[in-house]
Amino acid sequence: MNQQESIKEIRALVKDYLPDYLTMHKHLSQQASTKESRALFISDTLKKYGISCTTIHDNIIVARLEGNNPSKQIIGLYAGINNLFACKENIGADDNSRLDDVLDFTPTTCLLGVLRILKKLNNNWDGTVQAIFQLTNQLSAEEAKKVVETVVGANQKTMQFFGFQTHPSVPLGKIGVSERRVMASVDNFTITVKSTGGHAAAPDKTIDSVLVASNIVVALQQIIARNKNPFDPAILSIGSIKGGNTTNVIPNEVCILGTLRCFNEGWREQAKGLIRKTALDMGTALGAQMTIDYEIGPPALINAQPVVNQLKNIAVAVVGDKNIIDTDPLFIGNDCAYYLQQSVGGFYWIGSQSTKQVNSLHSTQLDADSPETVFDIATMFMALLVTQKA
Repeated sequence: MNQQESIKEIRALVKDYLPDYLTMHKHLSQQASTKESRALFISDTLKKYGISCTTIHDNIIVARLEGNNPSKQIIGLYAGINNLFACKENIGADDNSRLDDVLDFTPTTCLLGVLRILKKLNNNWDGTVQAIFQLTNQLSAEEAKKVVETVVGANQKTMQFFGFQTHPSVPLGKIGVSERRVMASVDNFTITVKSTGGHAAAPDKTIDSVLVASNIVVALQQIIARNKNPFDPAILSIGSIKGGNTTNVIPNEVCILGTLRCFNEGWREQAKGLIRKTALDMGTALGAQMTIDYEIGPPALINAQPVVNQLKNIAVAVVGDKNIIDTDPLFIGNDCAYYLQQSVGGFYWIGSQSTKQVNSLHSTQLDADSPETVFDIATMFMALLVTQKA
């Protein structure tokens, strides 16, 4: 089947399946609040399509679908669940529930849709598809290592992996492709300052944990400003400082939450050590006790250059060359990076915003303006990745 015939047939199937897609998307968004409910819905849907699946390591459903000549190529298609933690509006300063869980199931529903299409077309494409449905927002580094070893295994040199996500910076009807760097590595850290608190009217009788924490926050910024190559992008941000609850008491403890994002694995490891050293040295110098918890997240997501050209060629076929955007690297993360670290592949963006001016992923206004258009483009793109790859 040539490309034009594939596009025509896939468009027809997308149109036929659109009502089911909207129903699935609504169900997942409103009723699949737990990992167990998502697993049940995805596995039941796949069984209804006649597609076999297995659950591995409790967090991943893998569906396997064979076309003609199954050994000719192996393609992995990834669907993650993104928890966008939308900031609540009009909250008070003492409101501890500042974030609403906003789960984005667009990749999940689109992957279910494309598997249904590929099942219908299984005599018109070659190879084997392994579809990866992640049931949780984020795997730990140790979990991810085990999952990738199970999924990729001996196919590391021959398997290609692809994933996508919607993003408000990409307009509806367009596809974004990044040259090489797509998303940064993501590490998070918690620094706890413990000291002798007391009355704010007698600060000389205390070790001021708030002052210590403030000095640590300022000192941490020097890691990026004075230790890193300025031509190698990285970000260190502090997202929360928590301590005390009144005006006249210096608290015994202050907690600092922060994140490090970068693209260079060597710098990532160096910065981890600098964060620990900076916090410990500053806290100790000011008389406080320190504990530091450092959580390693997904690595940087990098597109292989030959795959970038492949993505752009398919994007032209789906939306036309005027609707392709060269997207800048973003300092967000995605677990698809674990798979791409061990296999050749690529990641791309499907546009979702047209009328709303929403530039942040963490917004209560974030929602696809036209899920029908997103589904149409995403399923066509993934189907063509498979049918046109061989």
